[in-house]
Amino acid sequence: MDELRRLNATSDSLDDPLGNPVDPGRGSRLRDRRLASPEARSVDLVVSVILTALQVASSAYLIFLNVFLPFAFDACGYPLPSCDYTLGTVASFIVPLVSVVVLLATIVVIVRNRAKSRLCWWVPLAGIALTVVALLVAIGLINIATGGPPL
Repeated sequence: MDELRRLNATSDSLDDPLGNPVDPGRGSRLRDRRLASPEARSVDLVVSVILTALQVASSAYLIFLNVFLPFAFDACGYPLPSCDYTLGTVASFIVPLVSVVVLLATIVVIVRNRAKSRLCWWVPLAGIALTVVALLVAIGLINIATGGPPL
């Protein structure tokens, strides 16, 4: 593979060594996604750190909201065990687990993107969205466990 790259790098034609046409604009599109100036990199870093702190705060708030989900089992009634307590227990652990995993993944992706000089401000926003979706899934599962509609 390295030999093909070397031949392609030294070739003056628009075809790679296998005869496939090479898109001449591909390199410029890849460069456009990278942050060239140090000012843009520093602004992206500051925004990413602020949004990651916002992700931590929103995850803590969503975990706090998740604490109240098991109170839905009060409507089940004692004489008639009509609730699925196993599903309710599993649903109550979804948000904390997803929050921790998504936060760690956010940090890893930010470090990887920073090493490759790519934008990374969007990563914490995606993490916040995934945590909100996890809370909605947990609410739906709790509703199913208590015998109600999913949402």
